[in-house]
Amino acid sequence: MQAPTEIPLSEIDADALPRDRSVTDPALMAELEQSVAMMGLRQPIEVWHLHSPRPPFRYGLISGFRRLAACRALGHSTIPAFLRTPSSIPEAMADMVAENEVRSQITPWEKGRFILATVDEGHFETPDAAVAALYPCAHCRAHFQAAVEQAPPRVGSGDEFGLWLCEQHNAVNAWLDKPQFPCSPEALQLRWRTGCPQETPGL
Repeated sequence: MQAPTEIPLSEIDADALPRDRSVTDPALMAELEQSVAMMGLRQPIEVWHLHSPRPPFRYGLISGFRRLAACRALGHSTIPAFLRTPSSIPEAMADMVAENEVRSQITPWEKGRFILATVDEGHFETPDAAVAALYPCAHCRAHFQAAVEQAPPRVGSGDEFGLWLCEQHNAVNAWLDKPQFPCSPEALQLRWRTGCPQETPGL
């Protein structure tokens, strides 16, 4: 079994991968900080060596966003971490995705950004390979892979990619006999980036 390594907090990029942890509950964070202060960190975080280090960052965070934040808030200089290798990174990322899916509904925008980030970092050769490894539901994976083959991701810009994601989302909704979402840039900005106001109809 791999032993954790003490890694300087200053060398870990918590935002190397898009994640749904940018907003944290202050009460839960205070509770976690108290637990770490009293008993130490029970579960090491997971990191990988960045393909192209961005000083001062040498490592990217896979899992442990809140644990990392708690240790930083407490003034720790290092943190125990499992350093994942190319052979173990896909499994570690799949576990992180599964945990996040249970805790919170992940938007298609977040999923798409995450998939592309893993490809850019060299963990997977193609978006299709990333989907196969990170979203292991066989039925969902097969359906999405077929959709990608018919309409490959458009990644010329963030807006173009967002439009592609919205179209894929609507294709699934049509298959499930659910309402279609508007795919204008304004609608995408509201729904998947800044948040959808209650009074905005049809979003």
